[in-house]
Amino acid sequence: MTAIRRTALLACVITLGIAGARPAAAQSAAAQSSADSADARAIRAQRERSNAAIARHDTAGVAAIFAPHVAVLTSNSVSMVGRDVNAERFADQFRTRPDVVYRRTPSEVKVFAPWRMASEQGR
Repeated sequence: MTAIRRTALLACVITLGIAGARPAAAQSAAAQSSADSADARAIRAQRERSNAAIARHDTAGVAAIFAPHVAVLTSNSVSMVGRDVNAERFADQFRTRPDVVYRRTPSEVKVFAPWRMASEQGR
């Protein structure tokens, strides 16, 4: 095993050890943010609606899912704020790249109910 792999494995073990040592309050908060919560299921369903609208190149359907003041930072560091701006970017892509399809698949959804926020991780 290389030194890099051993270091990565050690970091993983340390992280898991720390995660397992959380106080009870933190564990109950984590339980509320589990992927099986009703909120997490609703977010996953909304993501599926978004994916379907993108696959249809349905700009109005994509925009309907955005919050009015949505802020998007793209993978190439372009920042856009607002439903209309982001919808127009999708419309431009659909016009110039008719083969474009985005499929976002969350592997993890965390819900932070007290803050009315959630995060997704995935591909």
